[in-house]
Amino acid sequence: MNPSDTPITEMLAPRPSTATQSRLRGIWLWLARSLWLIFFLTAVALIVTGFINNPSFLNYTGDVTELWSACKGLELPIDVCALPYILLRQVAVTVVYFAAAVLIIWRKSSDGVALLTSLTLVALATNGVGGDQLTLIGDPVWLRTLYSIGNLGILCFLLLLFLFPNGRFVPGWSIWLGVIAALTIIALAYIQGPDAAREEVFNFSLFFQTRTLGFVLFASCGVIGLAGQIYRYRRLSTPQQRQQSKWFVIGLISIVAWLVVEKLLMPRLGVLTLSVTTRSIMAFAGWAFIAPLLLLLAPVCVMFAITRYRLWDIDFVINRSLVYGGLTLILLTVFGGLFFAARAILSVMLGLRQDVVAAVIPAIAITALFNPARKWLRSFVDQRVYGIKIDYSRLDTPMPSPVAASHSLTTSTGAYVNLEPIGRGGMGEVFKANHPTLGKPVAIKILPSELAKDADFRHRFEREASALGALKHHNIVQMLDFGESDGTHYMVMEYIAGNDLSDTIRQFAPMPLDHVLPILTDVASALDYAHAQGLVHRDIKPSNVMLEPVTATGQHRTERAVLMDFGIARIVAKHTRLTATGMLGTFDYMSPEQINDARDVDGRADVYALGVMAYQMLTGKLPFTAGSAGALLMLHLRQPPPDPREIVVGLPETAAHAVMRAMAKKPEQRFNTAGEFVTAMVS
Repeated sequence: MNPSDTPITEMLAPRPSTATQSRLRGIWLWLARSLWLIFFLTAVALIVTGFINNPSFLNYTGDVTELWSACKGLELPIDVCALPYILLRQVAVTVVYFAAAVLIIWRKSSDGVALLTSLTLVALATNGVGGDQLTLIGDPVWLRTLYSIGNLGILCFLLLLFLFPNGRFVPGWSIWLGVIAALTIIALAYIQGPDAAREEVFNFSLFFQTRTLGFVLFASCGVIGLAGQIYRYRRLSTPQQRQQSKWFVIGLISIVAWLVVEKLLMPRLGVLTLSVTTRSIMAFAGWAFIAPLLLLLAPVCVMFAITRYRLWDIDFVINRSLVYGGLTLILLTVFGGLFFAARAILSVMLGLRQDVVAAVIPAIAITALFNPARKWLRSFVDQRVYGIKIDYSRLDTPMPSPVAASHSLTTSTGAYVNLEPIGRGGMGEVFKANHPTLGKPVAIKILPSELAKDADFRHRFEREASALGALKHHNIVQMLDFGESDGTHYMVMEYIAGNDLSDTIRQFAPMPLDHVLPILTDVASALDYAHAQGLVHRDIKPSNVMLEPVTATGQHRTERAVLMDFGIARIVAKHTRLTATGMLGTFDYMSPEQINDARDVDGRADVYALGVMAYQMLTGKLPFTAGSAGALLMLHLRQPPPDPREIVVGLPETAAHAVMRAMAKKPEQRFNTAGEFVTAMVS
């Protein structure tokens, strides 16, 4: 179930439903906080004790003997070779896990699930670092404490699978499995005791390796917990909870990937028929960089999930993970195939194994293949998985028209001279000039010559220009003439003396509702008229709305909002090109159906953009912002419209609901007309 499937009644609630059963209050809240503080301080004491008594990580060989062997194979000093491992696997893991745990408590200390998550992160970091050091000390008190933290971490992790994100057991009967798991873990801990941990490096909890019952229980709980998460995601979760689950699952995947790399792949490098140097490089990269970075990804993802920070960025993260994960597999496959083929050929020709020489050929091949493969994969994932049919990586910047140099244009109605440039967009230049016969200022838009070379574009431009010439509305810029002169296609329009709405927003936003409503009323009137004529603007944004002063008496100012650039956006969108000075300028207001390149886009796409513009006027901020075009498009596709009252507290409920409904993901959930939207803001 996507956010676009959310019923409109739920979407328009004053606050998205994020009901949780894990909210702690009163004595239980203070008890939980006290227990967390005791646990946290104990974990810190374990870490500090381990460092004080055994400050040198080089004494620890445990599971990473291959790393030290790799250092020898590369003929590097152990101190230098071990530095990345020490900084990432030991220091960074400790700092990041503890920092994430503290931040979660700082933001959500009254949430039971947040407390449980924080305890899990602390236990993971303590066992991963403190266990390595304290095992070498062998003190039974410290080992018993460490062992207890390890078992508690296992228990917390299992409970999270059942309770995340809202603190409810799903399915309901799984609460008994959680109780049985807790009792069994405690029993196994007391039966086995911590003394066995002295025999080898402490590895989370020793009963995993020696107690079949513990392993079977953990696996069963894990499978049922994951099944419950899937059921919860598909049937019960709100859009916000679904995004939390995505971050949580990505964190789990990173832990699993770390286990595969560090516990399965790295210790088995020796079975590969590779040279000592090649195996050493692979071991060094895996132990010192790949495995630690995977381990560091988990707390970041979990922290985002719990604190609900940048929840909707996960869709872009998954998108790029699919792209670069697939790219990595393709390049590794190509590299491996070419490497072994080249090595075999060189062995036959020269009688020697030339691993370094054999690696040069596939290295050149994957370098040449990287960009084409990346672009193809990105397009494939965007279109097949996310339904993004527009190529947001393109930005056409027209070359200056010859008119810009001559400052003159001869048309059938006369010659325009002394053209003054007043604007430039992605689709051309706009000049101010005096009409040769009417004697009043006009605005002339010159279309780029490279677009005019396309016969199909010219035909649709002429057809659309004819329709635009028939539009006569007080709030739509009037087109006076259009045509072609010496290969230059132009439109002559009335000149609007004033500033565009984007300047007003920059200066005065957030704007009061009584100032916003007259502007929206004018624009809505223009849109409804155009829609009735069969035209869809498809590029509604503040820079396409001019505010012309009509009267000015004392402090009272009356403005007429005039909608500009009709037809161009529609033509260009059909021609798979982009408009706007900057690519993100258009995408900030683009409706989901335009992103999906739907053929039946109608006037409700303009209603969506008008809703975005209203949100920006009322709050001074855009509802969706991102650092890249792809991420921004996914927010428009998936993130529910934010409530403007989260920024402007005093905004009337009717106005807030109307703005949110105008930005509904599905056209049928929006207002049918722009006029209905504006009316709903005050009714």
